Amino acid sequence: MSIPFEDVFWELVSNRNVSLRYRSARNIKGFNFDQQAKNNFSLLQTIQIIFFESNRKEILPQEKYNFGDYKIYFFDEDHVRLEYILKNNCDFLFYNNFPSDLWNNKKLFEYSNQLGYITSCPTNLGRGNKFSIKFNAMVSNNLPLFIELVNKNLLIMDSGSVDTNKPINLTFYIKNFNSISIKSFIYFSFYISNEFKF
Repeated sequence: MSIPFEDVFWELVSNRNVSLRYRSARNIKGFNFDQQAKNNFSLLQTIQIIFFESNRKEILPQEKYNFGDYKIYFFDEDHVRLEYILKNNCDFLFYNNFPSDLWNNKKLFEYSNQLGYITSCPTNLGRGNKFSIKFNAMVSNNLPLFIELVNKNLLIMDSGSVDTNKPINLTFYIKNFNSISIKSFIYFSFYISNEFKF
């Protein structure tokens, strides 16, 4: 009998040792890098007015804005970045919550019919999204699995060394996901969490 996706997701979110983060990146249209757009104040005004307060008297080229539960970063690396930290059991629909007509606007952001949305990260072309899970684990609980995940580049360690007698922070992620692949990833995360018993 399979466990409902919502239950699996809620167990991960409610675990204090787990942090789940959704990120999505876009390059501003007409500029290869977001830093080039930093000096184009009229372009930034247009984007910021569309995303935020249309009746605001003064639009400043800030580096971070809050948009509900989301944060939007300008001038972060070479793109505009949307970030959301998942907090509750309703967040399993997070990939549908943000107004797609704003973020998936081909008039504002670089888009290729062949590649999808363009970002400065070549491994994140297409949907330009990334979902990461950071957790605290005792790798000694399943050392063979830990070694396998590291060798397959599925896990990222906060530090270069591992003490099997102490819990360590591990991160794994998925890029360019859709509603189907993210669910598979969540189930995979649930499996890993049980294996490491963190």
